[in-house]
Amino acid sequence: MLALVSIHTFVNLAGIKNNVNQVIDESQPQLVKTMQLVNNIKSSSEALSSYLLSKNPQYKTEYETNLKKSQANINELKNNIKEKNFPSCIH
Repeated sequence: MLALVSIHTFVNLAGIKNNVNQVIDESQPQLVKTMQLVNNIKSSSEALSSYLLSKNPQYKTEYETNLKKSQANINELKNNIKEKNFPSCIH
């Protein structure tokens, strides 16, 4: 009986390890890229608002730079989704 419980526990722990590895290897990098995208969009919005209020060309440059970074983040996220075969609900 103890052997069966031990085997069952070992199998469950192996499954947990696989789930943790999936989170670390696949989901966490996606989350980091997503957070970068959110920060770039926020920075773009702030720079655009500042530019519209002040007409300072520095803010326009910041807006355009952050907009390009946002587009690059989106492309990376799309590529990662295609490469990793994430569930279709994410596409």
